[in-house]
Amino acid sequence: TATKDCHWQLRLIGRTQYHGTMEWSFLAALEIACYRAIGNEPEATMREGTLRELMSRYEGLYEVYEHDVPVNKRFYKSENNFSWALGLLIASRPATSSILR
Repeated sequence: TATKDCHWQLRLIGRTQYHGTMEWSFLAALEIACYRAIGNEPEATMREGTLRELMSRYEGLYEVYEHDVPVNKRFYKSENNFSWALGLLIASRPATSSILR
């Protein structure tokens, strides 16, 4: 299980989901780029729409989400306007997709 395999420091502060169930925005942006790269524009558009909904709801693109809410815990707070994710999202757009090739 994720809890058993999690590093002891993360278990100590209650962050067993850190690399298991949390949703990372930069990975979502890469996923969108991959769907575009294989020619699955409908899936890329749908997933980009979901990410844009989160951006609109929370006024920026956060680093990591848990159940579609930016993580805001005692020992960990998700960074807003996370540059990795924003840059990858821009690079995944058809006009700029050559950046990823």
